[in-house]
Amino acid sequence: MKRTGTYVYCVVAAARRPGVARTRGVAGAVRLVEQGRAANLKKWLVVSDVPLDRYGEAAINSRLSDLDWVSRAAVAHEAVVESFNGAAAVVPMKLFTIFNDDARAAANFAARDAVVNAAIKRVRNRIELGVRVTLEGARPQ
Repeated sequence: MKRTGTYVYCVVAAARRPGVARTRGVAGAVRLVEQGRAANLKKWLVVSDVPLDRYGEAAINSRLSDLDWVSRAAVAHEAVVESFNGAAAVVPMKLFTIFNDDARAAANFAARDAVVNAAIKRVRNRIELGVRVTLEGARPQ
């Protein structure tokens, strides 16, 4: 039985292969899976191997109510995505996007190539920013 899956953080498009030497994901080192080209750029899936006993469907579903665990995974996921902000385009995936292996992940994205390429075109040379607004108001007595 297969013991690991392929966790996908994002699709990166860049003129040159991005570095991943120090990038760590939810369960270890991050690596790249080549995905062809889009808009004169090379494309890669940013992935890592995850143990299925902790990140398989049943394991994730049983821990979704553990907000500390989910938030740690979300912070690690976002850190990986943000580490590629210098690339021409970064298309983030949803938290816990996991496939059986690299080949399944690559095939899934290849089947959606037009959608992925349109997303790359839409976000190319842009960065995503978040804004938090806090309103001061009457406090409950």
